[in-house]
Amino acid sequence: MAEREEQPAARFWQIEHTADVAIAAAAPDLASLFDRCAAGMFSLIVEGGAVAPREELRVEAAGEDEAELLVDFLRELLWLHAEQEFLYAAVRFEELGARRAVAVVRGERADPARHAVVREIKAVTYHGLEVVRADEGWTARVVFDV
Repeated sequence: MAEREEQPAARFWQIEHTADVAIAAAAPDLASLFDRCAAGMFSLIVEGGAVAPREELRVEAAGEDEAELLVDFLRELLWLHAEQEFLYAAVRFEELGARRAVAVVRGERADPARHAVVREIKAVTYHGLEVVRADEGWTARVVFDV
């Protein structure tokens, strides 16, 4: 399915939120939407040099619908970051449906010489969560607890 080596310019954006931080994203298909939301989440966490796809890790996620599936996918990535200092660069989905995702994520461990961790995200929330399919593709809104 979709694989991105580079973060697509202007395909996700930070949106105003009163207490937490949030992103919105748009994409032509669900795989690209998940990729853009992951890239958006990591843009909130780290600044600096581009993240290289040096390492591959398997991720599985599940949910009752696409919105819950996106939250679980992002939570898995957040856990990899918290436990292994993993930074996201790209994804290749082996399976992606409305309720289950199996993916190989690519990235690298944080390198303090190139990456500055600027924010801790505590959780991916359901507050204000939206995943919508339209004629022109998919959109999402995700709020993160910081």
